[in-house]
Amino acid sequence: MDFELLDQAIKIIETQPGTWRQWGWISRYVENNGQEGWCGTAACVAGHIALLAGWTPKWGDDIYRNETGMVQRDGEAIPVSYAAMRALGVDPEQSSANQIWLGRMFRGENNLEAVKACRNVLATVNGVPLKP
Repeated sequence: MDFELLDQAIKIIETQPGTWRQWGWISRYVENNGQEGWCGTAACVAGHIALLAGWTPKWGDDIYRNETGMVQRDGEAIPVSYAAMRALGVDPEQSSANQIWLGRMFRGENNLEAVKACRNVLATVNGVPLKP
């Protein structure tokens, strides 16, 4: 499992908290007149991982819809959670301790402490050093 990528996503969330919205996969700001006002993109931890891995948000046709649960790359569109797991080297369709704990990490109600706790469980499972 790619802990370097996971830790990079967590570091961005810690240092740029305005880019993190755990309750929404990937969100964007759109002004009322329909012109995209790219004040930034916010994402959950899975969204951050997918974006860091080179996936881009797949926005729908409705320019007023500010959230998406899909990303795209090289003509493929998949759910954000699948892209994040694949980027971390985990098969999202195969039940494993990594898949189960990443699923828990990606829950919308998690705060940063819960995300980090899941990271450390994954570290224990994979024999990787813990992080405070």
